[in-house]
Amino acid sequence: MVPLLTAMLALTERARWPLLLVGIALSAALALAKVSFIPFCVGAFLLVDIAFLSRRKPPLALVSYVVASLALFVLAGQRITDFVPFLIGNYEMTAGYSSALSLDGSMLEFAAWLVAVGFALVVTVVAEVQAARAGWQRPLIAMLVTLLVVGFLFIATKAAFVRHDSHSFAGWGMWLYLVVLLGLPGTFQTWRLWVPSTLYGPLAVLFAAAIVLFASNPYFVKYTTSSPSVLAYQLQQALAFATNPSAWVAQQQQRSAEWDALVRREQPLPPIAGRIDAISNVQQSILAAGLDYWPRPTIQENMTSTPALIARNRAFLGGADAPGTLMFAPGATDGRHPASIEGSLWPLLLADYAVDQPVRDQLLLTRRTVPLDIAQSPPATATAAFGKEITIPAGTQPVFMTLDIKETLLGKLAEQALKPPLVRLVVTYADGKSERYRLIPGMIREGMLISPTIRTIDDYTRLARGADLAGLAAPVSIRVETAGRWAYEPGIAATFTTLTIPRN
Repeated sequence: MVPLLTAMLALTERARWPLLLVGIALSAALALAKVSFIPFCVGAFLLVDIAFLSRRKPPLALVSYVVASLALFVLAGQRITDFVPFLIGNYEMTAGYSSALSLDGSMLEFAAWLVAVGFALVVTVVAEVQAARAGWQRPLIAMLVTLLVVGFLFIATKAAFVRHDSHSFAGWGMWLYLVVLLGLPGTFQTWRLWVPSTLYGPLAVLFAAAIVLFASNPYFVKYTTSSPSVLAYQLQQALAFATNPSAWVAQQQQRSAEWDALVRREQPLPPIAGRIDAISNVQQSILAAGLDYWPRPTIQENMTSTPALIARNRAFLGGADAPGTLMFAPGATDGRHPASIEGSLWPLLLADYAVDQPVRDQLLLTRRTVPLDIAQSPPATATAAFGKEITIPAGTQPVFMTLDIKETLLGKLAEQALKPPLVRLVVTYADGKSERYRLIPGMIREGMLISPTIRTIDDYTRLARGADLAGLAAPVSIRVETAGRWAYEPGIAATFTTLTIPRN
C-alpha cells in the first residue's frame, strides 16, 4: 500500500521529492520486513523512473529505493557484505512459498475476487484511456498508472489466495484501499473524468456481486465482528505511544515478560548450555527460557521447501558452528507426513545427534563428538505415474525414499501466476488401510524416511538408538495423486535406500 501510494503520487506529479523520499524509505523498511513485496517495490519505482525520464528528470527513484534498503539493513545491525546473500536467501524462500504453503479455499470467494479485480481494472483502464484522449494525461503516463494497478492487484491476489484461509482478508483490504485511492475525485487521473454512464449499471452489479460473494468466506463473521474492537485497541495504543512513548514501551516490556513467564510454565525446559535450535515449531519456548537460540537458515520446518533451502540447512547443521542441542519431534504442518519435518535431514540428524531426554512432547538431541556410522544400501529405483502404486522394499530396516515430481511448463506458469495444484501422498499398509498426506514436490525430491512410519518421540527414539522396530507400522506401498495432472510430468522417479543404524 505504501509503495503504491508513493508511486501514484510520483506518476501523477502530486508530490515533490522530499515527500517521495519519505515514501521510498518507508517502502524500503516495510519490504525488508516482508521481503515477498520487494519485487513490487522494484517494479513500482522502475515505472516512476520511466515517467521521470519522459519528463527529462533524473531517474533516481529506484536508485533511492536500493540505497534506502541498504542503509536500513546496516542500521538494523547487519553487515553490509550480507546484504546480497540476504536477498538471495529470501528469494529462495519466497520462490518456494506457493508450492510449500498453499491451501485451497472457497472457489466462490475466489470467483468474487476475480469479479472485484475486473471491477478495479475496468475502472482504471476506461478512465485512463479517457484521460489520455482528452489530453489530460499523456498516453505513456496513463499506461504506467495502469501497469502499476495491475502489479498491485497481482501481488494482492498472491497474498490473498496462495494460502486461502484468513489470508484472503489481506487481499480484500488491499483491494478496498486501491478502490478508495482511485475514487478520490480530483486527486488522481483515474476518476477525474469519471466512468461513462453506460458502465454504471454493469459496474454496480460487479461491485455488488463481489461484496456478496466475499461474505462466503468462513472467516467473514469472525473478522467483521472483531475488526472494530481491534481497530479501537490499535488506535488507543497509537495514542498512548504518541503521548508517552517511554510509558508505552515499559508497558510492552511488562507484557512481554508476563508472556515469557506463561510460556516457561506451559513449556518448561531444563538448563541447557551452549547453542540450541528447534526443528519443531516451538521456538518461543527457547526464547522465553533465555537460551542461546542458534537457528538454521529457514528457522521453521514448513519453510524448508526447496532443494536450495534444504542444502542451506544441511550445510549449517553439518558444519562446525552447528548448535549443540536440538529440540525435535515428528509431525508437520498442513497435514504433511510426520517424517517430513526436515525429512531430508534425518540421516544427518541420526548420525550427528543422539537422543538425550524427552521434555514433554519434544526430544532433546545432543550433538555427538563422533558421528554415528550409518550404512546406506545402494538405492533401488522405480518409475511410476500419478495414481499408480509404488512398492516399498520389504525388510526390517528403515527405508529412506525420494520422489522426483517435475512440473510441466504449465505447472511452472501456474506457480508463478498463483499456485500449482496440490499433490497428495497415499501410504498403504499390509492390512489394506491407507493414509493421505500433503506432499511438497521440492521437499520430497530430497527425500524422507517412509518406513516405518515414525509418529511419536518414542518411535524416533527407537529409530535413533538402533532398537528393534517391530510393531511400528510399516507401509507396503505409496501412491502419488493430484487433481491437476496437467501441471506435472507423467513419470515419477522413486528411489529407496535402506539405512542400517547401529545400536547406541
